[in-house]
Amino acid sequence: MALALLLATLVHAAVACASPRDCSYNGHCGASSACVCAPQWTGPRCETLNLLPARKDGGFRSPHAAPEHISSWGGSILYDESDGLWHMFAAEMANGCGINHWEPNSQVVHATAAAADGPYTYRSTVLEPFAHEPNAVRAPDGTWVIYLTLRHPNGEQLANCSETNTWSRQDGPPPRHTYMVHAPSPDGPWSAPQLVLRANTSIWNNRTVLIDTNLAVAIPASSVVGIWRKCENSDGARTRMNPVQGVPERLQSCLRRLEKAADPETASL
Repeated sequence: MALALLLATLVHAAVACASPRDCSYNGHCGASSACVCAPQWTGPRCETLNLLPARKDGGFRSPHAAPEHISSWGGSILYDESDGLWHMFAAEMANGCGINHWEPNSQVVHATAAAADGPYTYRSTVLEPFAHEPNAVRAPDGTWVIYLTLRHPNGEQLANCSETNTWSRQDGPPPRHTYMVHAPSPDGPWSAPQLVLRANTSIWNNRTVLIDTNLAVAIPASSVVGIWRKCENSDGARTRMNPVQGVPERLQSCLRRLEKAADPETASL
């Protein structure tokens, strides 16, 4: 009995929390020194996503491209109260290509579903290559906004994976800046791309190149826009994810406070 009590005490001590950091910033430390997780997280440290089983026919499978097999990447989903549908904006590889040809063949497509987990049906192509990593959000006035990595204009030949293709790049990737497009509805019409942030400096094959920012955005009712992006590598290491704005002081690494009219790079926000 004593051994059992000792083990229980040691287990409690091992998972006891003192601050939100101990709860992976996915919850808070409760009165009993145990983590109280946000609904989407679980585990003694709130370290595990609290996921439901995935449906086998869910998601987006690019059925419009049959009989070719085309890869897609990610998917930013928003619900539209006006039509009762879930709208996904995903990166899809053109010309029958797999994810190994995400650059230069990635394009942004629009798909819809009656349920959040799909299955999603292709609706339209929003932006042709090269367009990648779409992050769709709604502005306070209801405008649909997509932030994405874009080469505008593209100017690079696409791979054609429906045929024998040996496309390769000898030099480092051209700059992939972050742009935004907006529309009154998920079906458009979409605005011309507007530059938001310039590409990051990183290391590619021991050379300094400009790569994408992997931008993630939240637009609250205030004038301050919350943005997370990759940051520049001052130590020569490969690019890592860091928050940019709208987060507590504990995550100030590579912080940039981006406000309307405060930074020329973000004036288009």
